[in-house]
Amino acid sequence: MAKQESIDTKMQRIAEVAKSVAITLEDLRRADMKILDLSLTYHWYDEIEAGRKPEEYRSNTPFYRSRLMYPESSEEVWKHYDAIRFRRGRFGKRTMLVEHKGTRLGVGNPEWGAPEDKEVFILELGKVICKEE
Repeated sequence: MAKQESIDTKMQRIAEVAKSVAITLEDLRRADMKILDLSLTYHWYDEIEAGRKPEEYRSNTPFYRSRLMYPESSEEVWKHYDAIRFRRGRFGKRTMLVEHKGTRLGVGNPEWGAPEDKEVFILELGKVICKEE
């Protein structure tokens, strides 16, 4: 529990700094934040940015397993990320950094883009930390 509290405190401090200063994603990387980079379609990017989509889904494939889990573990051991940088479109310049609250395997909400009755990686999202145009 103490580790989660320290992550929450860190995220609060970063959010406060981002509001008061023109902070870039590169500044956050230098601050030793663990950031996962993902692309989104325009629709889902806009939904997360507006605060209407609290989860993002990724297929349960070897590619995403390698990015989200430690492969050498016999159990589900998740890699730690402080935040997720979402890119609007595959090659878009518009990005936002969103707090990462955790990852789990499960069946997602089809209204938020999850496939029907299929197990996927569910990335739980928090607040938008900063945006770059």
